[in-house]
Parts: sequence; C-alpha cells; structure tokens
Amino acid sequence: MRLALFLLASPALALAPLPREVGGAAAVYRELGLPEPKDAADLPADYAADAVGSDDVKASPDKYPVRVAVLAALKNLKNARDTTRLDLTVTPADVASTAFGKQIHKLQERPAVVALELEEARDALARAAAKRDAEPSKRWRAHLDYATAEVEFRLALCHEYNSSLGHLRTQTLPDLDAGKGQTGWRLASNETMRGGRIARDTVESARKSFAAVAERHPGTPWAKLAEQSKATPAGLAWKPVVVVELRP
Repeated sequence: MRLALFLLASPALALAPLPREVGGAAAVYRELGLPEPKDAADLPADYAADAVGSDDVKASPDKYPVRVAVLAALKNLKNARDTTRLDLTVTPADVASTAFGKQIHKLQERPAVVALELEEARDALARAAAKRDAEPSKRWRAHLDYATAEVEFRLALCHEYNSSLGHLRTQTLPDLDAGKGQTGWRLASNETMRGGRIARDTVESARKSFAAVAERHPGTPWAKLAEQSKATPAGLAWKPVVVVELRP
C-alpha cells in the first residue's frame, strides 16, 4: 500500500521555555508552541509575563496547579497536532490489497492513544480550573482557558480522524470519476463531520469554550487564536483526487 504523507499548513513549533521577561504577542505564541504571526502586536500590560519560569513551576508543582496542568496539556496538544495533521492518499489498488485492513488498524493505534491523553489532559485542566481564582497571573489564566478549549477541539479531531480511517476499512469511499483523471482519494478538511456523536458533541463544547476565551480576553492573542479555531472545520472526508506517483 502506498500511503503518501503530507503535512498540512505550518508545523507546530517545539515548545519554547516560558520567558521570565515581559514579551509581546509573539512570546505568547511561542509559549503555546505555535508559529509566530507576522503581525504580532503588543500585549495589554495586565497580561505581561511574571518572573516565574517553567523550571520554577516544575520545582514547585503544588504552588502552581494551573500552570502544571497547562504545561502538560501543551505537550499533549503538540502530540495531537503531529498525529492529526497528516493528509493520507490511497488508491483502489491499496484498498484491494490483502494487507490493507491490518495497515489501517495499525494507523488507528496512534490517534486512539492520543485521544486518551487528551481526555486525561481535559480532566486535569478541569481540576485546575477549580483553582483558577488562586492563580495571580492573568496571562496564565488565559493560557488555561485557551488550552481547555483547544484540548476539546483536538480531541474531537482525533475521533474524526480515527473514524475516517475506519471508512477505509469499510471502503466507505466516494466514486472516482475516470473522466477527470481521478485515481485515488485524499483525506482532507470538510465542513461536515462524519464521525460519531461523541466527536460532534465534543467539538460543539470546544466552540463554546473558544467563544468564552474571546469574551474573557478581548484584544489579545488568545482571543485571536480562539476565533480562528472556532471557525476551523472539524470534519474530515475522503475526496477523489488525481494521485501523482512519486518516482525516485
């Protein structure tokens, strides 16, 4: 089977150490493990970074429960992006091969594990949210709010991704149009979710959480990110394409 792997959009950056100095919006993106925008603006003063770095948080976890949960969730989110940002391409010959079912089953193992990690992160963030008022940093409270919404959204995507792989096993695929030269299918973003109710309910909860982020932190990078994620389609679908063979 030929599974061609393509990265979608810009890859997530490795998590940067949290700064001890006051930074602009670009620093917020680095802290969240996201690519920095070209138009990063200054932050409102009340969202400035404090003198507590990630090493301080790890050294005194009981003192910083919100920050501990957020740091763990950011690692889980990076794993989720790396797992669900794959654009898979298959051909009828792939689907007809005897080993195809086993290969798809193997591919489904990773998103299943990541989904469990995200569920644990979601629970940890919920526990941290109960201590939100004790967190003095408005910046970290914004991190908490955004991470909570993004974990829900990525969890929904994991379920949708796994469901899409299942459609390969059941060969639930659209017809190919030979007249258009279509020779295979590629997994692509789709407005409508085709997975189960759990995925749809989870993404609906995520969108409400994103709306809350934008309301709580207007005019900030977190609000901008929340608006972007809220508008991002959560569905995936196998779409007919012209598969180009890559030759060495």
